[in-house]
Amino acid sequence: MKSFNKYYAEKISAIIESKIAERQNLIFVLLGQTSLWHSLLPCANIADSSHLRNENKHYSFSKDWYVQMQNTLALAKDYHLISYAQFCYLQDYAGDTPLPFEDRIVVIQDNLRQLFPLDKEDYIPTSSQDNIDSRPADLPLHHIEQCTLNQKHYYLTRRPTNNFKVIPLFQEETEVEESGLEDQNAYNLSFDNFALDLLINDHIHQSAFGGTTKITYYEKQFQNNRLLSDLKKWNAVLNQFGGQLQYIAISQIEEDSPIREVTTQLLKRHWGSEATFRNLFIYKNPDRTNEVIPISQGHIVETIITAYENSKEKQVIRDVFLTAPTGAGKSLIFQLPAFHISNQGDVTIVISPLIALMKDQVETIVKERNFEKIAYINGELSFSERESIIQQCQTGLIDILYMSPELFLSYDITYFIGSRKIGLLAIDEAHLITTWGRDFRVDYWFLGEHLRKLREVNLQRFTIVAVTATAVFGGTNDMVFDSINSLHLNNPHLYIGQAKRENITFVFQNYSAFEKKTEANKLEQTVSFSKQIHELQLKTLVYTPYTKQISNIIETLNQGFSTIATGYHGGMTNENKNFALGQFKTSKRKIMFCTKAFGMGVDIPDVDMVYHHAPSGLFSDYIQEVGRAARNPDLNGFAVINYHPDDLLYAKTLHKMSAIPPYQIQLVLRKILLAYHSNDKQNNLLLSTEDFEYIFDKGQDFQQKMLTSLMFLEKNYILEQGFPVFTARPKKRFITGYAKLEDEQLEKLAHFYPDTYELISSRKNGEHIIEFDIEKFWNHYGQKQSFENLKLAFYNNTIFQEDKISLEPQLKITFERAGGSFDGQSRKLQTIFHTIQQVLESFDGFFTANQFEYKLKELIADQWMVPKISNLLFTAYINNSYGNRHRIPNVFLRKRTFGNEVKYLNDPVMSKTTFLRLTTRFNNLFKNSGNRRSSRFCTQKNINSDSYVKLGNFLETLGIATFEIKGGDKTMVHIRINAPRYLEVDNNSPEYNNRLLADSTERQETSYALFNHFFQNDWSNQKRWEFIENYFLGESIANLLTPYPPTDANKSDLKSRLKKLLPQEKSVVEDCNTTESVPVSTAEVTDSNLHIFTAIKDSVLEQSKLLTIQTEEEIRTMRVSEWLMYDPVILDKERIKVGFKLEGRAYQILNSKLRAHHFDYYRDILRLQMHIDFPKYSTSVKALLPYTDKPVEFYKWWCDNPDQVTLNFREKLMLFEKVNSKHPRTLKSEHKKMIGGK
Repeated sequence: MKSFNKYYAEKISAIIESKIAERQNLIFVLLGQTSLWHSLLPCANIADSSHLRNENKHYSFSKDWYVQMQNTLALAKDYHLISYAQFCYLQDYAGDTPLPFEDRIVVIQDNLRQLFPLDKEDYIPTSSQDNIDSRPADLPLHHIEQCTLNQKHYYLTRRPTNNFKVIPLFQEETEVEESGLEDQNAYNLSFDNFALDLLINDHIHQSAFGGTTKITYYEKQFQNNRLLSDLKKWNAVLNQFGGQLQYIAISQIEEDSPIREVTTQLLKRHWGSEATFRNLFIYKNPDRTNEVIPISQGHIVETIITAYENSKEKQVIRDVFLTAPTGAGKSLIFQLPAFHISNQGDVTIVISPLIALMKDQVETIVKERNFEKIAYINGELSFSERESIIQQCQTGLIDILYMSPELFLSYDITYFIGSRKIGLLAIDEAHLITTWGRDFRVDYWFLGEHLRKLREVNLQRFTIVAVTATAVFGGTNDMVFDSINSLHLNNPHLYIGQAKRENITFVFQNYSAFEKKTEANKLEQTVSFSKQIHELQLKTLVYTPYTKQISNIIETLNQGFSTIATGYHGGMTNENKNFALGQFKTSKRKIMFCTKAFGMGVDIPDVDMVYHHAPSGLFSDYIQEVGRAARNPDLNGFAVINYHPDDLLYAKTLHKMSAIPPYQIQLVLRKILLAYHSNDKQNNLLLSTEDFEYIFDKGQDFQQKMLTSLMFLEKNYILEQGFPVFTARPKKRFITGYAKLEDEQLEKLAHFYPDTYELISSRKNGEHIIEFDIEKFWNHYGQKQSFENLKLAFYNNTIFQEDKISLEPQLKITFERAGGSFDGQSRKLQTIFHTIQQVLESFDGFFTANQFEYKLKELIADQWMVPKISNLLFTAYINNSYGNRHRIPNVFLRKRTFGNEVKYLNDPVMSKTTFLRLTTRFNNLFKNSGNRRSSRFCTQKNINSDSYVKLGNFLETLGIATFEIKGGDKTMVHIRINAPRYLEVDNNSPEYNNRLLADSTERQETSYALFNHFFQNDWSNQKRWEFIENYFLGESIANLLTPYPPTDANKSDLKSRLKKLLPQEKSVVEDCNTTESVPVSTAEVTDSNLHIFTAIKDSVLEQSKLLTIQTEEEIRTMRVSEWLMYDPVILDKERIKVGFKLEGRAYQILNSKLRAHHFDYYRDILRLQMHIDFPKYSTSVKALLPYTDKPVEFYKWWCDNPDQVTLNFREKLMLFEKVNSKHPRTLKSEHKKMIGGK
């Protein structure tokens, strides 16, 4: 049998032969494992065989090599062969100039791997100084990173950008058969992004192609995933050698195993002599069944302890991921192993998101568990307090350390534990890591890469336990696998807790829409029901979307009822929160009005009811909030709501406020790229979040927005390209400040605090600029206060108050002009400012942003620049306080809302003054200097610094110069750029799209449909919990809705229904919904149009409108939003047939649904309007463009990709005739016959 090397080379040769038959002298770039082909392909065609063996050494390439390669590739041959490494260096030496032979390049890609083996001598050990993951200077260009897995070295390579023709090496597929037998040793592909890469590399390394390789994975994780297709391709390869892949279903969780006596004794020692392990109800196999089995806490504790012991013996480590309701005892599950690990002399670190939560848990462990070797560290501690705790941890006096993710990310692990070893790392509230959650914390997302480096670079061997209350398992709304992959958990034991809480009964009422004063009427509705709650004496949580609603409701409610209610929200002080919590816990006030801020880490077992003023997040958020009722399993609770679809307005508004539009993410990307170029194309950058402030609206938490934007960019590249195009890591403790001070003050500083500063410059007037090391000062002199307070004191000029030293904090703003003359750039800036001023002054009164853009497009040739100027103008130059007669420097636009439309009013004097000031500043920076780089120091947050920052914003937007800010009090971010060409492509894209953003929006829309379906149907309580369970077990929305068809709405009065459900002894009520309800109508009903809602031509339908469509089987009436969810194809056919239109958002959703779930129909309808990825176009284009402009190339592409675009008979004939006239030899014989050719 032939060797795999020969098979690999033959596959390459077959592709080459097919392509050179079409065109000679092509350059084939081989992206794959060079060692498999370099000795088997013709030497005469290999452009440079001498460098193939050293292609993983950066130093082996040079400028001379580049010149020689250019000469070689210019020679005429049947074809040339180069490796992908050589191609990357050719591109690099060419710089911004395209390679002269780009049109001849064809990339043959080993499409099943991005992880390739690396010789030990070529491996570059990683060093992470201050926990910053920098790109090594000598890392080969085609390497994204290097890693060691299973004691073998590998490198991760990047893919070529989409302007080159790429041909996959492996294309044939063979189905993978399933075996009915379980096998604990099956190769698990679920929890490692490179699991298939490693499997393939192992097969090749061991020449193990002939046997049966058993694989396993969670089916719900990989629905519609590329991995399944790649598995079929590798199976086809194995079949060539008599081997095969065989799928084994994931093993079911077995019944409880015996618990060791030592573990039981540990429980009794810390929880009391009568303590026993509780049972959790865990899904036996959530991938395939809803069956639950009781699993003891002790079983999971034993699993964690065994994993720890395996790590000590240097065996394979498996992590743990657990979902279970709050109050089920999740904390015990990681605390008890932590006590065991303490006895062995190792450290447990617990990552907790809230200071109050970690304080409470540490206090409980000390007081109630009789364990004192525990502490927490956070930003509230002074330097001396924190150093004392860290020293105790390093010397073994403290074994369990609680901290926030931000602090954990800020230092190398040795800072906290010295030379000790981590035995366990627990992550509480792990759902915060998933980007789909309403409570998403960007610092939680950065945890995963930090943990991976901790294990790989610091060689720490420890088990990770991640716990959370609720998470969706797989499917389109997955949170479980998203969290596991983000945290880089090692093949974790999965314990998915039962979603059903049948001691909670749902009670809904559907009301008719308010005709007017919606907000006031909705508030009155909640106030009225709260009075009824008081009469029923039910301990109730009332969730409201907004903070202001809490104060409005409580103020109204308490007027006539003394003080029956209290409130809780994120804007309250800790003292007020604790007081309100105490009042509610002790039932002194039985009604608690709260926002989503109430819940995390709060366990109140005797809540009778959870009432929602309106939903405020995703469907999963609602269920988690409902679950706060009846935590005590012996109680029966209620989940209650007065609901109309209009109530979703609050959730939509909150989502819009928190969402980041694509243009802002593209501006973040552009800022990174500009910094890359202005820093001589350095791959490692340190930027301040302040550099990005201008991108985001005023009043927003721009640091969170900016860090989230970086996460969206990084994760999107990983999803689309399979590798990190760049990485970003926040460094919140990386603080260097600048300050201005006078002679006398400088002398005092030098006397009291030497070695804490560096003198930057001195002026003739006796003023000096210094660079001050805040962290160094804190370490040596600032032990009495926390670092955050010290930093605040520096920027408030109170840091040296006792020493009577006064300084003025400064920003260092550095500008660097792009290439070109200063005079030309100055003229361009003045021309743009004059044009903007001209457009602004053309409006007599208020105008919209769209009106401004429309007029600006008529005057500016560069159309791509217009929306960027508009975004900058309507973000940075707004005075939100309309009616304020005092002019505010550097802003000249006033903003007002008219109905649903936002409009602006220009102050012509201020706008003219502002643009004149910006022009003058630009001239002062560069006019009398031959330098392209210029810096200014100015006081933070004053008119001067604001003006310079806004100048920098305009200069970057217009491509005239870049700028960066240093010395502010904001977070620094380390950026590692691995593949700048991808950033270039997306920066130049006129319509940047981010898949994560699109998925997030679609999930939000799905939740709206789920809310409407769930709240407006009269189901039994059992049926509702089945619906919820199926949702949390990852059922697709289509499969989820089918078993639960629409029914009548819920019309009965809430109070009367609750009274019926409240006997003297409460019990679970199986069916709480009356069948006497009647449907809610949103349109006028007459005898002639009863339940018939037809659309007319050119009418515009909103999502809330009812629409009747006659299908082949029946006449159905649903809201447009429901048609979009249940049957978008029928809706689209009706739209085309009748000629009505959908409002903008609905039309976008329709297109998204059709493209994602009904592609064949979508393609056949669009035909030549279909967007395609066509060779030599940097972005996707409508098929009509190459069909018209490049008919021969389009014809070739279409013959290779007939399933991508549908052509009708007339379009085919026209295409065939064009090809026949231009290049008749290209046309296939069957197509010639169609046009009567010979």
